[in-house]
Amino acid sequence: MSRVVIKNLNKCYGGSVKAADNVSLELADGELFALLGSSGCGKTTVLRCIAGLERPDSGSIIVDGADINALAVQKRDCGMVFQNYALFPHLTVRENVAYGLAAERYARSGWLGKLGSLWNSAASSISAEDEAKVKEMLKMAELSETADRLPAQLSGGQQQRVALARALITKPKILLFDEPLGALDAKLRLRMCREISAIQKKFAITALYVTHDREEALSVADRIAVMDKGRILQAGTPEEIFLRPQKTFVADFVGIGNIFKAVYEGEGRFSFDGGTAYAGNGDDRRPQAGSVCFLAVRAEFVSLEPPEGVSGGVPAAVSGINVWTGEILEKAFRGGFFKVFVKLGGSVLEAAVSIKQSARLGKVGDGVLVKIAADDILILEEN
Repeated sequence: MSRVVIKNLNKCYGGSVKAADNVSLELADGELFALLGSSGCGKTTVLRCIAGLERPDSGSIIVDGADINALAVQKRDCGMVFQNYALFPHLTVRENVAYGLAAERYARSGWLGKLGSLWNSAASSISAEDEAKVKEMLKMAELSETADRLPAQLSGGQQQRVALARALITKPKILLFDEPLGALDAKLRLRMCREISAIQKKFAITALYVTHDREEALSVADRIAVMDKGRILQAGTPEEIFLRPQKTFVADFVGIGNIFKAVYEGEGRFSFDGGTAYAGNGDDRRPQAGSVCFLAVRAEFVSLEPPEGVSGGVPAAVSGINVWTGEILEKAFRGGFFKVFVKLGGSVLEAAVSIKQSARLGKVGDGVLVKIAADDILILEEN
């Protein structure tokens, strides 16, 4: 296992585009850390700097107490899994997995050994000891039955496991994943997330996982950092990032559709274009009275009920539950639930409700009672 510390990493392209803007983060021993962000946010640049494929303009990359910035790629002891797998098409599964061991032996051998290896293929040049390692790795990756196939004869998931086995067989200090599941369909991605997480934990290798897919990051990572424009906006556990985002970009990126500009009136009360709300992040952070901020709430935390016999519009501060009456604008079926859009003053609120609950609500144009617990409304900072 290895501990990785990145301090004040900066990388510009073309003299002005900041791909990495003062990035600092720490990967604990055996941790799988995910960098999450949209294309161009800088996450892959950080990964490539760790691998040695890019040289940072400034900053430090420290592995087990030693700065590796000056080391060549082959001396960094990193294993890498690419989005396109980067398998050798003319080598079998067994030969692809064995390649890392053959390359290690080539690097250690003298000129005579290097000359001899030129006459041998990756398959014929591995030792009996290496052969045992390859068989064990193929078994672990559930690839034993496909050992003699070429990559073109494998499914996407099988190819991904070959790439992972090839990266793991040399027991690198750091394992780097660069959008490893981007070429797979949604169902297979979730399965591979579980497999990657299980294998990484089994080998206890420190890993950095780069992805633009929030479900991947939430499924596979011990901790996540959300990036935008070369900067890390927030880092934390999957639960912290998903349930307690701190900035508007992070909230939007992890799927919070309800984000409203508001003015803080004091005593936990906010005014927005839908009325008045009481809100709290579950901590003591509060903006100054009269200041502009943003409120956010997950659609799953919005409760909708038929409005019969209830007069809404005013938050019930004493009970800690905000209550309003609104108008149903749209009901959209999402498979296991309905997404219901409600007009609330000058704002539109979205709620995720069960199929049974949706049947109890009225049709488009009908009134609806909206309830949100004050603790479920987040107070956000602008990016």
